[in-house]
Amino acid sequence: MTGTTVLSKCANPSCTETFRYLSKGRLFRLEADPVSHSYTSYPDSIQDEYYWLCPSCADEYTLHLEEGGRVGVIPMTPRMKEYQKAYAIVARSDGMMLRSVRSARLRPK
Repeated sequence: MTGTTVLSKCANPSCTETFRYLSKGRLFRLEADPVSHSYTSYPDSIQDEYYWLCPSCADEYTLHLEEGGRVGVIPMTPRMKEYQKAYAIVARSDGMMLRSVRSARLRPK
């Protein structure tokens, strides 16, 4: 895979919040799924894409894969809200994988 797509605003189409800080909200990465049998059918030129939900949207929504590998926004269920901070969110479809990404925070000495 080569390159990445740069994000600039919240992935929720109804939200206009601009991306400023990696530590705020929730970051997702769309990539070819290495465990999928259809992974090998994708060319090496597929780019990873990053999506971000602002803190307000991340409290109420998550991202999922729609048909054709498109990324959509859906409301979180109460159970998803309960576990979202403890677990990564992963969705697989058509040889693609969408997963939440956490940044490592550096602690001052």
